[in-house]
Amino acid sequence: MQTQQRQIHLGSEALADARHICALFDGPEDAYSVVLPFVAEGLNDGDRVIYLTENPEQLRGRLRPHLDPARTDSGQLDFRPWAQTYLVDGTFIGSRMLAYVRQALGEGTDLGYPATRLIGEMEWAQGDVCSLRDLVTYESGIDAILGRPPHTLVCAYDVRRHNASRIAAVLGVHRAAFVGGRLQRTNGNAVTTTPR
Repeated sequence: MQTQQRQIHLGSEALADARHICALFDGPEDAYSVVLPFVAEGLNDGDRVIYLTENPEQLRGRLRPHLDPARTDSGQLDFRPWAQTYLVDGTFIGSRMLAYVRQALGEGTDLGYPATRLIGEMEWAQGDVCSLRDLVTYESGIDAILGRPPHTLVCAYDVRRHNASRIAAVLGVHRAAFVGGRLQRTNGNAVTTTPR
């Protein structure tokens, strides 16, 4: 008997086989309105959720009223600061971060979770902290780590904080993009809308 693959959603969109998504948001409120249900769905499905953010305590306080405390307090939802993930020692090294992602996904499996959902807020990836070339190389390497389901990685970019050329470059290396509330497939540097 063949088992049906469970549905994972970002906003109202089912991700199907998309596992590395470039999500573009117009500020933090827009991001939270989409990411919060993604986190809640993951927790309810028994997934481990890792959220990489600048200020874990602030984000935890913001999300806690909307989530089941038993799930958030158990370690199923894990907030991690940029300083311990993307920016160890204040610098971004793509190969180090790819190894970190591989290890984080493996942790979830070792702990018995069916899948891990990793959300990375990408505001750190600007200016002198990270060159566009290093960012694109890192983003390109994620697909090799993810492979096939069950894991899902959402790279959350605030369009107010990144210039158009940076957004265009990162869109080109993701297999899917969440733009304007819709999941779209990427084809090289072009974004094509997925039919409903």
